[in-house]
Amino acid sequence: MTKFAIAATVILMSAQFASAADLSPAKWAPEARQRAEKQEVTSWTPLAAQTIRGKGGMISATVSPIAIEAGLETLRQGGNAADAAASVALTQVTTQLGSVVSYAGIMTMLYYDSKTGKVSSLDAGYNSYRGESDPRSIPQCDLSLLTGGPEPPPATDLGRQTLVPGFMAGIEAMHARFGHMAFGDLFAPAIWYADNGVTISPSLAYLFHVRQKSFSRTPEGERFLHQAGNDLPQSGDVFRQPDLAATLR
Repeated sequence: MTKFAIAATVILMSAQFASAADLSPAKWAPEARQRAEKQEVTSWTPLAAQTIRGKGGMISATVSPIAIEAGLETLRQGGNAADAAASVALTQVTTQLGSVVSYAGIMTMLYYDSKTGKVSSLDAGYNSYRGESDPRSIPQCDLSLLTGGPEPPPATDLGRQTLVPGFMAGIEAMHARFGHMAFGDLFAPAIWYADNGVTISPSLAYLFHVRQKSFSRTPEGERFLHQAGNDLPQSGDVFRQPDLAATLR
């Protein structure tokens, strides 16, 4: 599936410092978790602007109400905007199964510090391999699934088949500079949903359908396809990701 940058905005309205935190969804208010999970598999779409507000701040994201709830819970437990942004970004990759957002993607950030009035920016984009001498050999990105346009022409000189992603390094750098909570605590919602499963939405079922051929090229891809218990995940199936949970831990 095509990899894109995380799109999330967090506005912090309190300046509390975090102590020990437990962001596991098992500890969330049941009604809040149920609401987020219901929205995740029904009408959530970039075409229908939705915002979830809490007393400590406001979070807006392109995908995943569950991830937004993770960010709000981060604020409730004393995290700041950087902590919440990291929690949202990490969680929504798990809930979207790496489809339109990815741990192997990129990250960009603008961070406003109300105390100092300073704005900081971070570009954690893709990079070439160390020692790469001809960036022109890097293949074009195929965005045809999203744009509806034609696929890019096959490269005559394929060169490097992959790029080095900047997302995880960007999350770590943002947290090291601005975060309050323990870095490992921010992974708890993503790990919980990787362990306990995500309900397949119609949009995720469609992505599995159109990318089935690509997944089937490798044994790893075939195993991924079967993680909902059948040949191809369908709407309503529960999709668990034990390997991802282990990686994030």
